[in-house]
Amino acid sequence: MLIKPIKNYLKRFEFVRSLRRLFSSRREMLEKLRDFNTIQRNSIQFSAKECYCARKKSKRHKAFFVQKFCFSDISNRLNLFEYYCKGKKVLHIGCVDYPIFNPENNLHITLSKFTSELHGLDLNIEGLKTLKQYVDQPYFNSMADLTDSYDVCLIPEVIEHVDNISLFLKDVEKIKAELFIITAPNAFGKFYRNLNFFKSGQISVEIEHPDHNCYFSPYTLRNVIQKYSCLEVRNIFLTTYQKSVSCVCGGRT
Repeated sequence: MLIKPIKNYLKRFEFVRSLRRLFSSRREMLEKLRDFNTIQRNSIQFSAKECYCARKKSKRHKAFFVQKFCFSDISNRLNLFEYYCKGKKVLHIGCVDYPIFNPENNLHITLSKFTSELHGLDLNIEGLKTLKQYVDQPYFNSMADLTDSYDVCLIPEVIEHVDNISLFLKDVEKIKAELFIITAPNAFGKFYRNLNFFKSGQISVEIEHPDHNCYFSPYTLRNVIQKYSCLEVRNIFLTTYQKSVSCVCGGRT
């Protein structure tokens, strides 16, 4: 007696699952399409309300302290990486994801699926040996060992770990690459504003990677790149909830 109701239930369950898969794939497709259109946009048009609010906020402070910049929204940084790196020869700095390595969500392994050639650089020698089991391409332990030329040099969420940003960027500018993509967590984005800086009495809590040495905002990331290297920031992208900021850079003309 129960067989028929169970079969009907399973059919409905499978139908719901198929709908969820359909909506999920459609949402992902729309996000990628939106990101592509964002990247392709040649000029940014601001509404009258946005301009008015920006001017109103700026007037509260002396002009010396008011730093303005243009940016574009993007739903997922991986879409940005795929757009610039697909079919290209790429150098990925900080490829190991130390100290937490998970092959299921490792960025280097994901990049290998759509790049034509992928080299990796990281200070963690043991991590490089492990990663080579999944992506058997060249790896380096020092920038001094780099001799090849690249289409793209990708430096995702690395700069906040280094102990001397100026020296790090001086080494980065020596790399032979046509394009540089440098990303960092956006300390003042909605994601971290909602997550961090909890205070109760004399206890303050931050949800943060224990190896991070500093915070960045979109302006300060652009500022250190252009102050300490010969790279020029051409575009700034903020991901959904402004969790991370990405600077797409090229050499100064």
